[in-house]
Amino acid sequence: MVACSAASARIIDVLRSLAIANYRSIRELVLPLGPLNLVTGPDGSGKSNLYRALRLLADAAQGGIVASLAREGGLASTLWAGPESISRRMRSREVRIEGTRRKEPVSLRLGFSSDEFGYAIDLGLPTPSDSMFSRDPEIKRECIWSGPILRPASLLVDRRGAHVQVRSGDGEWESINTRLATFESLFSRVADPARAPEVLTLRDEMQTWRFYDHFRTDADAPPRQPAGALVRTDTQENRGKVSSNRKACDFRLVRASRHSAMRDAGVNLRSG
Repeated sequence: MVACSAASARIIDVLRSLAIANYRSIRELVLPLGPLNLVTGPDGSGKSNLYRALRLLADAAQGGIVASLAREGGLASTLWAGPESISRRMRSREVRIEGTRRKEPVSLRLGFSSDEFGYAIDLGLPTPSDSMFSRDPEIKRECIWSGPILRPASLLVDRRGAHVQVRSGDGEWESINTRLATFESLFSRVADPARAPEVLTLRDEMQTWRFYDHFRTDADAPPRQPAGALVRTDTQENRGKVSSNRKACDFRLVRASRHSAMRDAGVNLRSG
């Protein structure tokens, strides 16, 4: 699903889990990760939504997660459309899982953890008003913590609304004199290497994530189209003659794309 450049290959080794709540078809998921992960399943099972959630997290480090949500249609299009809780009868498939009227605040939550740091973000809707922007998503909270598990004692940076506070060297909380807009991630404005070095470290790591979803695999994709592969024979008699080998051409294009992606991810491929 995702690979990293060779310069940041260690991220593959330390990314331990991915957490998603209320995003499209994913109501609540905490997924353990290893050095190499393969996600399979039938059509409509949520594979693409898992990938898109990871990409949204990467957009947070670029300062563009709210804009990315807007391009997807806003929270109205991306929020989990099912019930707020799954009943026993739903789990036993006695009744269908269908959406109901919401009672709790809208909340789309994403996060991940690694050996060194963890990060989570909570997005919701503004306070109801007559504004034309009352349905625009906004960032409610962001957290950065030390280690693979979020605990109160491990929390290093805590953003609530426009206010950001960081934990000082003596363990006390200090406020950052930067008021964030509701669409701004803390990665966009909090850049203090002395008071909040973990923000810069985590942002730099997330910005090295690489996604290869631009490789088309549909029936009209270029690698699937018939094309002539130019093959020059070894004999003097037939030298210069060209033969068409469509299968060889398709295989070479796919193999070249695969090797390029694996090479960027720092994965060595050996035949044998």
